[in-house]
Amino acid sequence: MLNGNPEDQKYQGIKLIENAWEHRETLLKREWIQKLDTLKRKIESVKNELEIANKRIEDLEEENSYLGSRVQGLQKDNSKLESIKAKLVNALQDSTETADLKEDFFSPASTTSPKSAFSEKVSVSQVSNKYVHGKQFFSQARLKLSYEKFNSFLYYIKKLNDKSMSRERVIEEVREIFGNQNWELYRDFITLIKNK
Repeated sequence: MLNGNPEDQKYQGIKLIENAWEHRETLLKREWIQKLDTLKRKIESVKNELEIANKRIEDLEEENSYLGSRVQGLQKDNSKLESIKAKLVNALQDSTETADLKEDFFSPASTTSPKSAFSEKVSVSQVSNKYVHGKQFFSQARLKLSYEKFNSFLYYIKKLNDKSMSRERVIEEVREIFGNQNWELYRDFITLIKNK
């Protein structure tokens, strides 16, 4: 309630209005400060989330790089294993072929056939000894010759067994395969082939 003369009342009215505006201003400032603080906290929270997301992206990129290199390593290991597997299969096939050739070329059955001069000159015990010597010869040849030369040697033995190449031609070709460094093998081969 306003008391006093009109001038006092006017002054008091103005003062009330000013106080009301100041109070309103204070409330607005407080409200804006609160909103600004809330906004700052949200911004900080978003920044933290962004940093966490960036760190996660970096971790995922590192993990992806590691997994990529790991996959490449596994592919290389798989290729090596496939290569080893192929070599083992070839080696087993070669071993089977070698065993077949030894059975065919140095078996008592072949050396005691009616067409063999060897069967007319030696006894059964001598044939057995020669059979063992033939196996030893193949083992020595496999150890001393390279993979390629041994396969070439087997090729000419096959030709001799199936009679698609003469004995003289086989002897000539085998001499080239053995060379001077394996003249003992060549000598033993001549001994064996002459008794076949």
